[in-house]
Amino acid sequence: MLAGTVVAQLLQVLLSPALTRLFTPAEFGEFSTVLSVALLLAVVFTLRYELAIVLADDDVEALSVARLALRLALTMAAGCLGLLLIIRLAGWRLPNAFTGALPFFMVGLGLLMALSQIATSWCNRQRAYRRMSLGVIAQQGVTALASVIFGLIKVVPGGLIVGRVVGQACAALTTAGAWLPAARAARSQTRGVSLKRVALKFRQFPAFNVAYSLIASAGRDFLVLAFALSHNLAAAGAYGLARTIAYLPMTFMSAALSQVFYREAATADRAAVLDLALKLLSAMAVGMVPAFTVLGFFGPDLFALIFGERWRDAGQYAAVLAVPAAMAAACSWPERLYEVARRQKVSLFVQATFDAISVLVVAVLVFTGRPVLWAVIAYAILNTMFNIAYLACAWRVSGFALRSLLKPARLALATGAISAVICLLLQRLPAPAVLVAIAAAAASVVHLLLLAYRWRGLLGAGK
Repeated sequence: MLAGTVVAQLLQVLLSPALTRLFTPAEFGEFSTVLSVALLLAVVFTLRYELAIVLADDDVEALSVARLALRLALTMAAGCLGLLLIIRLAGWRLPNAFTGALPFFMVGLGLLMALSQIATSWCNRQRAYRRMSLGVIAQQGVTALASVIFGLIKVVPGGLIVGRVVGQACAALTTAGAWLPAARAARSQTRGVSLKRVALKFRQFPAFNVAYSLIASAGRDFLVLAFALSHNLAAAGAYGLARTIAYLPMTFMSAALSQVFYREAATADRAAVLDLALKLLSAMAVGMVPAFTVLGFFGPDLFALIFGERWRDAGQYAAVLAVPAAMAAACSWPERLYEVARRQKVSLFVQATFDAISVLVVAVLVFTGRPVLWAVIAYAILNTMFNIAYLACAWRVSGFALRSLLKPARLALATGAISAVICLLLQRLPAPAVLVAIAAAAASVVHLLLLAYRWRGLLGAGK
């Protein structure tokens, strides 16, 4: 699972400089808007029933849950398409960010994401981690390659969007290769299972996880949507790229560990789960904090060098996001503790409280014409506070002592302080800022690779 995620993320990173030169910030803003809405729709389409596949009593019940989620997704996607057609025929006007073919891409991409989530949950139940890795590679790799091709040939508008649709379709087909044959083989058994009974048994997932996921997605993507609705697609694109790069480790850790940690947390004893979680947090504190520190000090120069001068503002946004992104990487997989403890109410409350505050503050700043950077800074502060509270509450609902978090916290602070001093010294060198930034980034990458090798046994535990 980890190897596949690494390959997928490397493909995305390596092709990003080409994409930023083929597409403008405004085109990235349009793509980020479509992606944000599609992520929200994917949650609604399945009502998060796919999360119950792992917890089902047996494979027949698990396949019945998957069938329920599939029916819901297809029905709701069809309903959305019908509503869009009615709106078009009636001549009703949508906001500029939702005109043309964009709403149809949002629905189609949302459906593909929902199908991928269902298939991935089945793979996770079967411990088919190799298939999950192939799905991640298909999504990231094919998306990047297709986007580059569409950007070069300029045959269709919205090459970034079409590329993501193609990549998501490949991911869905790849992971479905494990789920659909099993569903066909057990068709006679699952036909006798009442979907209504299954829906009622796992009703806590639509009751709590849907609201939580929608609030989390809205809180995360609200800046992109706010910039788009305020007719600033360039800012939406710059922020979208900054967030993608800054939160890349979070995406990496979530994809590599979230599903695996979920499985282990649901089956192992509490002491073993706590030990594994603390080891992972300590490894991340020592291995990843230096890279985030370098991003915070040299973000604008690195972005201008790697992605092109017109993306320097994105580098500034990424530098501001360095601290919350580091915290998000640490919280991306322990969130599964809420689901195992069946305490989704707590996670929902914490998420809703901070996201409501974030949306309110950001909305006031964006729609009153304040500088984009102000909105990004406000979001970064609130998101950092949220991640600290979220991790602490996850520990409490699992019955872990909060003081056990002190060791990884001290490691993170000490590593960050040392890294910050080194970065300050590097900035004083009589050398071009770009060269200093490159040297600092290279050193942090080498450090991370060495730590990954040192902790390879721990990180590979879920393979």
